[in-house]
Amino acid sequence: MLPPDTAPFVSCEDEQAPVFGLFNFYATVSSVPLLWVPLSSLLTAVCLTDVKNRAPFIHKALVVWLLTLTALFTTNLFQHMVGGHCAILLHELMSSVQGLWHSCLVNALRRKKGWRSISEQSGFTTAAVATVALAMSASVAPGTDADEAANKIVQGLTGIFIVGSHGALSWRDMLAWKHFMRSCIGLLLVMVLTGPHGLERRLCHLRAAISYHAIVDHACIVCLFGGVTKNAVHLVNITVCTHQDGKKTS
Repeated sequence: MLPPDTAPFVSCEDEQAPVFGLFNFYATVSSVPLLWVPLSSLLTAVCLTDVKNRAPFIHKALVVWLLTLTALFTTNLFQHMVGGHCAILLHELMSSVQGLWHSCLVNALRRKKGWRSISEQSGFTTAAVATVALAMSASVAPGTDADEAANKIVQGLTGIFIVGSHGALSWRDMLAWKHFMRSCIGLLLVMVLTGPHGLERRLCHLRAAISYHAIVDHACIVCLFGGVTKNAVHLVNITVCTHQDGKKTS
């Protein structure tokens, strides 16, 4: 475990005294409605309809990814509530895990399109094994250079695969492309305006910066993941419908 004086930066509230026992009071408050981003898409995902059979269907990869994304948003709430290394490391772990299952979903969509991919079952197996490996690394050697490197590698590789595949899957569909562009803008805003390497930390000396994370950071997250989740549900819907209609007319 890392010593207290090297605690990772979370927000400009870190140096403030807890309010009502909450480590980051304002960020905690704004993290609650933030949960609606993955939950709203999860509710939509479980209500999709099989066009061919005119019956509800559950796209397993989509639902599993949205569940892991909901878990990620929950750990975000948790780290703002309690602070400390354990909460921060758990949030980092879930960021990698949701990336693995998002990649599993994207692979399934690529498979439906007939693009280069592995089988859906192989995608599930790969994501599950990698998730277990990351969890073991986090439990055996939390906060070490090896654990941090593992998360960075997973997030980097899955990020490239996800962004590239989302773009390729979206560009022929107007609504999908709109969602994709929104998520790209959100990603750019997150990189520039948030976190220890963005604008946020440079503004911490300002009194008003105490609410920066709660307002600006979380708005960027809504832009990013709001676009990604809506696009994922839409892509599953149109990809499955196209696949079924193709069978129907052949």
